[in-house]
Amino acid sequence: MAMLDDFLKIINNESVVRYLKLSVQTLYQKDYPFCSYLAVNYAGSKLINAKFYVTAFKKVDFSLVKEFFPFSEEVSNAYEKYEEGKVYNPANMGVVFVFKMSPSGRQLYTYGQRVKEDINPPIDQPGLVTEPKQFDDYFAHEVGASHAYGKNYYIIMNRMNIKTMLCRASLELDDSDVDLIEYSTFEGKQKILAAISSVAKTENYLRRTGGGEFLALHDFIRDKFGFIPVSPGKYLNSPVRTIHYFSPGEPVYFRDSLALMTMLSRIEQGEVLSC
Repeated sequence: MAMLDDFLKIINNESVVRYLKLSVQTLYQKDYPFCSYLAVNYAGSKLINAKFYVTAFKKVDFSLVKEFFPFSEEVSNAYEKYEEGKVYNPANMGVVFVFKMSPSGRQLYTYGQRVKEDINPPIDQPGLVTEPKQFDDYFAHEVGASHAYGKNYYIIMNRMNIKTMLCRASLELDDSDVDLIEYSTFEGKQKILAAISSVAKTENYLRRTGGGEFLALHDFIRDKFGFIPVSPGKYLNSPVRTIHYFSPGEPVYFRDSLALMTMLSRIEQGEVLSC
């Protein structure tokens, strides 16, 4: 299975293992909320990339974070304003560090946090019902080998807007199952993620829409690591889809997922060298 082989190649890459190890060692504090999880972008039988997320609430020194994450001036300025907290809530959802790798070895780093300033332009989707702003804007900055760019995020909760955006993205979900949509724009691309409370319904969606290559990868991740699928997504005007994987433990899995710790342990024990 080429898709699974590409995934195994990525998670055993030295740069990925180093990121997993240093990010967890640096950012995990048992007295603070902590969340780590995996995601994959895929199109048909092709793995686009794997993404490794760490969300921390304890603010640690720049010098420690720079060991595994490249700080741009924009990220440094945002991080300086972050105020750590011990309670997960819409006003403080921590700071997010993401490492992405493609099968070719291309690497991207993304940083994110909520900010008090109004930094987002108006949403670029016409015809949506105007919604009251319920969350602070989200600062996100992505850095690659040759360039960097910002990303804009919007939370969509109006029922008609959810239905409209699912249709525009051709995401095959029943809008009544979706709690909210996260819509993002960057580098001319547009993407939605759907928050669904039911893991069973997310699993059903993956079975309905995934081909054999993807389902082999999905089953491996589920069976080898014990992860649950969360927040399916899709790019607009594109075949590329997204799915996230968390440690189980509803209803607090998003806040307390230790998925990357589990993954690192399996890798270091040599359990995921091949399928």
